[in-house]
Amino acid sequence: MNPSNVNLMARQTIIPYAEIQAKAKEYVQCQKYDLALTELQGATALARAIGDQEQECLFLLEIANIYYISPKCYASRPWYEQALNVYQGQKLQNTVLLSRLLINFGHLELSVGNFGKAQENYDKAIQTSRFAGVPHLQRYALEGVAGIRSVAEDWQAAIGFYHKALAVELPPEIQLDNFSLCGNLGYAYMYTGQYELASSFFIRMQESQEGDRLAQALYRTGMNYELQGQTSQAFTCYEESFNTSQTAEVLIAQARIFESAGNFLKSKQFAIRGQQLLEDKVFGSENSFNPLWDHTTEWNTLLRIRKDLAVSAASQWISKMNESVPLDFGYWNSVQRRQLLHLVQQSEKAQVA
Repeated sequence: MNPSNVNLMARQTIIPYAEIQAKAKEYVQCQKYDLALTELQGATALARAIGDQEQECLFLLEIANIYYISPKCYASRPWYEQALNVYQGQKLQNTVLLSRLLINFGHLELSVGNFGKAQENYDKAIQTSRFAGVPHLQRYALEGVAGIRSVAEDWQAAIGFYHKALAVELPPEIQLDNFSLCGNLGYAYMYTGQYELASSFFIRMQESQEGDRLAQALYRTGMNYELQGQTSQAFTCYEESFNTSQTAEVLIAQARIFESAGNFLKSKQFAIRGQQLLEDKVFGSENSFNPLWDHTTEWNTLLRIRKDLAVSAASQWISKMNESVPLDFGYWNSVQRRQLLHLVQQSEKAQVA
C-alpha cells in the first residue's frame, strides 16, 4: 500500500484492516519483510489520517514485531516506542493491546541486555493482562521474568516463575506451545543438579517434534547425561541430534566427548567445524548477537581443545556479553565463566609476551 495521498484515500475509502493484516502476515511467512512493512506503514498512515488511534497503535506494534524477527531486529525499538506513545498519549483503554505491547517491548529489552527495562515492562504486563482477563499474555510475561532470572543464574527464582507460567489456567480455545517453556525449565533444573526433573521436561520437549526442535531437545538431554558423567548416553543423544541438525553446540559437545575418550584427532575435527558454525551464529551479522544465547561451555571446550586458535573469538564474545550483561549480574559469578575469563586473560598475556 502506497502511503501517499493518505488524507484523500482515508476520506474516500473504508480501510480493510483485516485484509491488510492478512496480506502482511503472508509476506512475513515468505520472509518478504520489506513488503509486509510497506503494507503496514501505509495502513498506519491511513489510520492516523482518519483519527483511528487504536488501529494506528496496533499497526505500529505489528511493524515493530516484524522488525524484531527480521535481520534488522534492533530497528524495532523506535516502532515500539511510537506505539507506546500513541497508546499513552491518546489514553487508549485496550488493555489487551497494551499487554501485547509491553511484553514484546520487554522481549526486545531482554535480548539487548536492558534487564531493568525488561523487568519493568513484564511486571506491568503481568498486572495489565490479569486485569484484561487474557491469561496467555500473563503467561508470556511470567516467562519473560523467568528469562531474566535465568540470565542472572538465579535458578530457584527462575524455576518459580516458570512454574507460575505453567500454572496459568488457559481457556480451552487457547492452546500454547510448551516447547520453549519446558526446555527452559529443564535447563534450570539441570543447572541446579536436579537431573531427573530436568530429564522429565526434556522428554516433554521431544514429544511430537522433528527437525531443529527435535535436535534441540536431544542436545539438551545429552547435556543432562553428560553433567551426570554418563558419557555413553550423552554421546548417543548428541549423535541423534547431529543426524537431525548439525548445530555448533552439538558439534562442540561431540568434540568434548571424543576428547574424554582420548580420540584427539576426531575431537579437533569436530571442534574446528563447531567453532566455524558458532562464529557464524553469534557474529554472522550486525544484529545476530543475542546475550540470551549462552555459549560459555562451548568457548571453554574450544579453548581447551584448540587453545590459541579459539582465543580471539572467545575474547570477542566476552566483550559483546560485557556490553549487554551488567558485571554485577550473577551471570559472571559462575565457576564456568570465571574459568573462561581466566583462560582468555592468560592466553592473551602469553600472546603479548
